[in-house]
Amino acid sequence: MTTTIATYNRDDNVEGDVQPYSFVPEYGSTVSYESRADVIAFGDSHYKKITKNLNRTERSFKFKFSNKTEEEAKSILSFLERAALYEDNKISFNTLNADGVELSFPTGDIYKNVYNVFISDYDFKLHNGLFDVDLNLKDDTHSSFFDWRTSSYLNTEHVKENWSIGTTYEKFDVLYYPEYDPLPADSNAIRHSDRTEKFYYCESGHVATSENDPNKEGSPWTRRFFYDLDDNISISTKQSEHIHRFNNSFSSYNKTNYNNNLLKNLSISFKNRSNEEARSIIHFIEKHENWRPFQLEIPQLYTKDKFFVCSSLDHKFIYKNCNDLEITISEVVRFKTDTLLDNFSYAN
Repeated sequence: MTTTIATYNRDDNVEGDVQPYSFVPEYGSTVSYESRADVIAFGDSHYKKITKNLNRTERSFKFKFSNKTEEEAKSILSFLERAALYEDNKISFNTLNADGVELSFPTGDIYKNVYNVFISDYDFKLHNGLFDVDLNLKDDTHSSFFDWRTSSYLNTEHVKENWSIGTTYEKFDVLYYPEYDPLPADSNAIRHSDRTEKFYYCESGHVATSENDPNKEGSPWTRRFFYDLDDNISISTKQSEHIHRFNNSFSSYNKTNYNNNLLKNLSISFKNRSNEEARSIIHFIEKHENWRPFQLEIPQLYTKDKFFVCSSLDHKFIYKNCNDLEITISEVVRFKTDTLLDNFSYAN
């Protein structure tokens, strides 16, 4: 009788030949962004966010692969385990490993290729002889400070490098416009704007003429967040933190600051958006990462000017040329010295 002792390295659970498959995440997979920043608080609910570090945005990928055969699941498992063994637990999209296996991420229309992403966790679920695989990945190795002219995440072949008369522009086009000037022509102030402020977003398709120069009033180009919001917005305001309960007595409302009714952690959704609009929204949020305020109009009810910072964004692939996005934003109080509506030059 032969006794087999199962003494092998559990870092590598796959034995035998591995078939060279290319796996594409299915619809329903998501890409999420969460930004980190330090907050400096002032009186009357004024605050500013300061970038925490260069690599301050963490990007998470949640991929799904359904109804894979045992042979296909074996290739996925081998791909992930060998990345942990030999590649510092990192994988690169659209790149063959030593066994000819690759994870193909949909690049081109929205994203550029991504390299050296950490494997966070994965699950294999067996049902009716087939496997469903859930894979979570994380990446925090890019900084928009270095990719300010292009993008840390997006395919920027569609970003227009400059504006010129006679050129046809489509809605949701992104334009880098070096001639942007935040001050009126008769102003004697120092003319300064941040490089990332020189991006414009097209509100409607048009042919460029001298009358619709991006710097002119009424131009189809804007630097504001102009995208149509879904109508399922839920707005809540918390006042309980200002109510104090005295021992063996009654409660008292103690107002110590103005601007108590700031809108905080407000979720805004954009469902069934084209690749062009999704790419434009993500580009706008990237250039305002969690510290640069932007103006956004809340439909009805809240009619005064409001400025927000965005702390997170979720992007779900629904179908071909169909995307769902959701952003989380919080209102900031404008300082009285901020005389320009859209100029927040906090960094050179």
